[in-house]
Formats: sequence, structure tokens, C-alpha cells
Amino acid sequence: MSLPQPNRPPGPPASRLVAIWVPDWPVVALTLDARRQRRHHRARQGDIHLPDPATEPVAVVGAHGVLAAASAPARSTGITTGMRLRTARSLCPGLIVLHPQEEREARAFETVMEALTSLLADPIVARPGLALSGAKGPAAWAGGEDVLAEAVAQEADVECQVGIADSLSGAVLAARQGIIVEPGRTPDFLAPWPLDSLLDCLSLRRLRRDARPLLETFARLGLRTLADLASLPRKDVAARFGLMGEQLHRLAAGTHHEAPAMTRPAQDIVVTSTLDPPVERADTAAFAARHLAETLAARLLSEGLTVGRLAIEARCADGAELVRTWMLETTPTTMELTDRVRWQLEGWLSGRSGRPPSSGLTHLS
Repeated sequence: MSLPQPNRPPGPPASRLVAIWVPDWPVVALTLDARRQRRHHRARQGDIHLPDPATEPVAVVGAHGVLAAASAPARSTGITTGMRLRTARSLCPGLIVLHPQEEREARAFETVMEALTSLLADPIVARPGLALSGAKGPAAWAGGEDVLAEAVAQEADVECQVGIADSLSGAVLAARQGIIVEPGRTPDFLAPWPLDSLLDCLSLRRLRRDARPLLETFARLGLRTLADLASLPRKDVAARFGLMGEQLHRLAAGTHHEAPAMTRPAQDIVVTSTLDPPVERADTAAFAARHLAETLAARLLSEGLTVGRLAIEARCADGAELVRTWMLETTPTTMELTDRVRWQLEGWLSGRSGRPPSSGLTHLS
């Protein structure tokens, strides 16, 4: 017996989203750091030498000894993402193996985000290696979605793939194929994708870790594709599998929503710190970031709110402002908030944006 088709929301899509995905971002981030090290002549005796993935076989190994990313020289030996480390080493005995470093990946991604701001008004960091933005305005300015996608790919300054669709999951998975999904066709595009593709649409590592057991449960229940999950009544999925089940169902259905999709409070919740004297070192700013994160987490908990977007704003002594937005779509922990503020500050203060602060930071929000 075939499963019923997922419900299609009536009318035109409420929004269009563009996703920018950098394949093998952990390796690309290492490449950018290696180039930056050479550019600034920092490879002095005693410094940590960074392998150059452009010329050396490098792989980043994730959980359970599975390759999360690989450089081009590594791939040329037959190594692929998802391969077991033992198999990869048998193909390439000289493989340089590294563990994921979220801090480096986040810092380096500021280079890409700054480049995107020339075309996108407010690009959002979904996670290092994946950015999102509304597509309607930029596409109208560029002269069409296809023109926008080509311009974004060229402007990003790294090899990337661009996808545009009606929903968050649609845009992210469209970027995996580097295509534009026609308005109103996002549910059809999503229908044949396997369930584990939803992991690509979750911003936090914790959410991806929590979602895996639930996806395995769905598979044991006979669900194989996003269409299978989307065909079930959402209220029944939410009642049986909780908030995570509801979130996965929403992503599978590809219904129209902005990034992120949740009820916005009457006012933004803002916590601010004055930095006196002005701060020029990221490790010093991290102390203020920790206090702000604890305060914000406490306020969110007391008001029972989840976070759609985390906007990090810094103001310099000369009046210049630096702003970057991260997508969370959950109730973040204090550490998750602190990490993102610290990563962002390090990206700015190290000059990875291409426009480092010209004076110390005096305010942080």
C-alpha cells in the first residue's frame, strides 16, 4: 500500500531562500588558514605547521572513525567522504588525519560571510560551511535567481554550491546539487531524498546528534524518504516524538517558512556589555562573552523561549559596528552561545573578514 502524498500548501510561496554550501568545509578552512600563515610569514621555528590541503592528502575524521571531509589530493587516491579511516589509510598510506576543529572552521568562515555581504543584505551563518539568506530582494536586484546564484558563487571566494528554494530544507538540499527549485515545487523536490539528509538542515551539532536515533526509529517504522515522513499528520508526529519529531517533519514537508521559522517575541531579547578599557584581544573579549551568554540563557529559560537567530553586535571605539547573525532554532546552552560569540569575535579581531576593527571593541551585544 503506497503512502499518501504530502500536503501541498496552497498559493504561492511565502518566501524564497538561498543557501550557500561549501563542500568539505573543514578542509577548506584549513586551506585558508595555511594560506594566511604563509601570507603573514608566521611559519617561524616553533610554530605549528599547518598542512596545505591544496597539495597534500588531508582528511578530517568525525565520529566513529568516519571521514567527514577530504582534500583533492586525498580524493584522487579513491578516498571519499563517509569512508572508514582504516579503508582510507589502505588507499593512501601518507594520509594526514585531523580531527574536527569547530573553532578554526567558524573563524575561517567569516572570510566567506564578509564576501557574501556585498550581494546579500543579511546572510545568516547556519553553521560553518553553510550560509542562508532571503533570495527575493537580492534576486530582484541581481536580475533573477539564476543570475544571483552565479554571482554568489563567484563572490564567495571559495568553491561553493548555491541552491534556491521555498523552504530551509529545500534550499539546503538544493545547494547540495547546485540547483534552483522552481517556486511551488519544493515538496516534490524533497520527496525522494533519504531521511538522513535532514541532518544537513540542522544548524547545531547537538541537534544532529539528537536527531540520529529518531531517524533510525523512523526507518524501523518503515519510513525511508522525506515524502514518507511528510505524509504523516504533523500533530501525531509531534505527540509521539516531541519537538524534535515535529521539527524533522516540518523540514521533510518543505512547507514555506523563513529561516528560522518560529513565533517572534514582541521585542528582541538583548543583553549588552560595556568593555572598558577597549578590548583588542579575542581571549579578553571571551570573558565578556561568557557573562553575556549566561545572562541571555537565563532570560530565555525564564521566559520559555527558543532562539531563532543569534545576532552578535560589536561596536568599536571609533564608532564602527560589526554585526553577524547565526541560526540556532533551539534553546541553546550557555556553551553554545559562548562559543558562537567567541568564534565571531576571533574572526573579526584576527582580520579574517578582510576589514579588522580599526580600534578596540567598546560594546558587545
